[in-house]
Amino acid sequence: MSSPASFGTRLRELRKRKGMTQGDLAKEIPCSASHLSRVEKGERPPNDAFALACDRVLGAGGELAALLGDVDVAMRAPEPRSDPAPPPDRRPSAGPAEGETEPGRPRDHYGVGAGDGHVEDLYRVMLSLYQQLCSDGQQRPASDVLSEVLRHTRAIVPLVKKIPGGVRLLPLAARSAELAGWLAQDAGDWHEAIRQTNSAAELGRDGGDLDIVAYTVVRRAEMHMYAGRAVKALSLSRLAESQTGARASTRAAARRCAAQAYAMLGDRPQCEEELAEAAKLRRTGETRAEDRGRAEVHQIDDLIRGWCYYRLGLFGAAAEILREAVAALPERSLRSRGLFGARQARAYAEAKDLERACETGARALACAQETRSVAALRQLQHLCALLGRHSSYAPAESLRTAIVHELTGGDSTGEPRP
Repeated sequence: MSSPASFGTRLRELRKRKGMTQGDLAKEIPCSASHLSRVEKGERPPNDAFALACDRVLGAGGELAALLGDVDVAMRAPEPRSDPAPPPDRRPSAGPAEGETEPGRPRDHYGVGAGDGHVEDLYRVMLSLYQQLCSDGQQRPASDVLSEVLRHTRAIVPLVKKIPGGVRLLPLAARSAELAGWLAQDAGDWHEAIRQTNSAAELGRDGGDLDIVAYTVVRRAEMHMYAGRAVKALSLSRLAESQTGARASTRAAARRCAAQAYAMLGDRPQCEEELAEAAKLRRTGETRAEDRGRAEVHQIDDLIRGWCYYRLGLFGAAAEILREAVAALPERSLRSRGLFGARQARAYAEAKDLERACETGARALACAQETRSVAALRQLQHLCALLGRHSSYAPAESLRTAIVHELTGGDSTGEPRP
């Protein structure tokens, strides 16, 4: 449990670190500057929505919501508003008149009662935080973002039992846990990746979101695929696609995973069939706000097709497909640019186009240096072996040396970076 004073102290520290005045932060939350000032001084206990809004604006990754803990809801006196209004279509016609609250359900400073409307307000704030964390996951080291995602998930779960209708938040907690699993995998922590993926499945089942449950099966399939177990990956992909409640986007992801498994097995006809079905499902699938996170990559079909072609030994075709797909990725998608750029460089190297292999590899290395992506660095390590065959070509040897330096952290003994 956190006292209002300690919460206020941490809020002030985070606000100043962000370079914001009280007026700046109050405008973004939104709330009155006087309310914010009293919270920072410990004179007014914060509520859940306030803490989560501050987390979102300050980029605190759920720290303030987690710090809030179990502060007694009864302590949280609402700030008066001149125009309180109930959420639309939430209250039966026989309920209180406009501007009133139901007995025992005081309004918070957002003008939302502690019922379904309060849950929806929390959901919107937490969804915004989740989407920001997805964006951060494309640009920053996975281990750094992972700690913030874990705090975000821990902030959601207690609210499920604390507030009426809190079960509405469980599917978002499940997606946050799935994101944590993906980040843990890209940080090289497979144990934590599996643990978070299993947690996502449990939260999804408890919250009635069968789609995220099915998607965790896809994630397990991908883990087996990255470990080189094509047959197991294929089996789990089929299982994911057949799951009750799996949406078109999840079934498309399962098909893409199956396509990669078939490419690993050298079966081009089956690979092509899976890729075609995946593209069809993605085009027909509906995108929800919850899906607008790390998985929303419009070039995903071409990125996966290019990698499948590499696996099938079609290096020239793979390089050209990946060239167009990587170029179309948003500049901020450093993690994807690093991973698929390294694969593109490998394809060029196999196709004996050393000039473009070096140019592409250098760009991928720059991205990997920003994100510390284990997957991208592994691809660059494979690129090293290919470049080593052409040590007489100065750009190739220069890039190979730079990659080795990054992999070893500059350690002259050649030991890998921890």
